[in-house]
Amino acid sequence: MAVQQKVIPPKQNVPFVDPTGRPAITSVQLLTQIVNLLDLILVGTGNPNGQAGAEASPGAIYLNQNGGANNTLWVKESGAGTNTGWVAK
Repeated sequence: MAVQQKVIPPKQNVPFVDPTGRPAITSVQLLTQIVNLLDLILVGTGNPNGQAGAEASPGAIYLNQNGGANNTLWVKESGAGTNTGWVAK
């Protein structure tokens, strides 16, 4: 099964409220930040190395829905923009 999400790294850290507690960004900007964060988390089945759609930048996380010891959580450690470089944790 192919990975279900395309990875897009987040643009920048933006505070959601200013020092007075008022919104510092619009709801559209907030939603964009949330979507960008979610794009760093991929979900699929099996080993992500070599899977179509598993192209990501180092730091991304992959969750294997098949589970298993040392096979559920994977972290992208190398190979920016490729579908290799995933290491099971």
